[in-house]
Amino acid sequence: MKRIFGNVGKEKKIVLKNAFSLTVMQATNYLLPLIVLPHLTRVLGPEKFGIVFFAQVFINYFMILSDYGFNFIGVRQVAQNRDNKTKLNSIVSSIYSLRLILGILGFLILLIVVFSFNRFEEDKEIYFYTYGMVIGNILLPTWFFQGMEEMKYITILNFFAKFTFTLSIFFVVNSQEDFIVVPLLNSIGYILAGTIGFFLIKSKYGVSITLVLWKEIKDQLKNGFNIFVSNLSITTYTSTNAFILGNIVSDSIMGYYGSVEKLIQPIKFLFSPVFNATYPYFAQLTVKHKSKALKEMKLGIFGSLIFGLILFCLIVFFAQDIITLILGKEYLKGIDIFYIFSVLILITPVTYFIFNVVYLSLSLERYTMRIYLFGGLFNFVALFTLLLIMESAAIAAALSNVITQVLNLTFASIVLIRYLKRNND
Repeated sequence: MKRIFGNVGKEKKIVLKNAFSLTVMQATNYLLPLIVLPHLTRVLGPEKFGIVFFAQVFINYFMILSDYGFNFIGVRQVAQNRDNKTKLNSIVSSIYSLRLILGILGFLILLIVVFSFNRFEEDKEIYFYTYGMVIGNILLPTWFFQGMEEMKYITILNFFAKFTFTLSIFFVVNSQEDFIVVPLLNSIGYILAGTIGFFLIKSKYGVSITLVLWKEIKDQLKNGFNIFVSNLSITTYTSTNAFILGNIVSDSIMGYYGSVEKLIQPIKFLFSPVFNATYPYFAQLTVKHKSKALKEMKLGIFGSLIFGLILFCLIVFFAQDIITLILGKEYLKGIDIFYIFSVLILITPVTYFIFNVVYLSLSLERYTMRIYLFGGLFNFVALFTLLLIMESAAIAAALSNVITQVLNLTFASIVLIRYLKRNND
């Protein structure tokens, strides 16, 4: 490691080391599920896979609720107070307290929904098992380690915890009837990784988790509100499109849609570990040397656009081979959905960098909320319009998703260009 990073400046050496750790963690979270995807799609078939996917889509709302934007805002708070032990204890305790409250609230909502609608009560076990992902996510302090710019410990533990339970799917899930086991194993992996991470911040950094005043929790509610609303708005064209689709089409069609989306997901976020690693660096650089930060941000935007373009061309060219190899020939019925979603491989890297690095480093997250709110409202109109005029509901849902994200990137670019122009004048 020292040989690789030996000739790099101290600050950027930290960025590169954390980029490596985050890449491994991203591979754990995205590529391990991708490894078992061929097994699951073939063993479960489109129908049972569609049920599992729909449950994950639904539980994703509770993941966003419990996150409440702290995977970004929490990073900034920790990064700016890492040398103040008292303040750091207060930040960690208040964030965990709020996430616990939101997790309990989410589970109560889940109970009400499951026992109020037949669509959910029929497979209630799968929703309860999937909710374990929320519990693990609450415990896992990725935001803390990212803010401390020390990701290697939690990355290693996260990898071994999730690898063990991902591997177990090959041995446990051998028939369609085993579909109920998939979310259970997945949740156990999340909870184990989260538990280890939680105790690690106490043992390695001596952080004390204590009771906090309600005022501190209210302050965290205020701190994370813009990002939370933005993340919630994003679900209107990601999870919500899939959620609505799951209520109007068969489980088999949901299986085609879900398998393609899961295939595209790790590819479009391939470079996000690098971007996440640069965020603490840019957050500090904008305070110390803003003109230098803006210059390097422009390079980051250009680079992410180029990488996205290269990936997009490769994925589209080998589309049929990729689907056949990973999902199976039966899933070629979803190739039109795949082509539509592949556009996200082109635009997601630059969109992610602008919103989650540039905007946050420059404290422009208020614009993030406004753009995503508008995008969410636009998506609803576009989705229901396309559902009325198109024969395929799955194509309509995918198309609405992509059009909305292109619109978001357009508005984000306009806001950023105006900001840069004001600061150059």
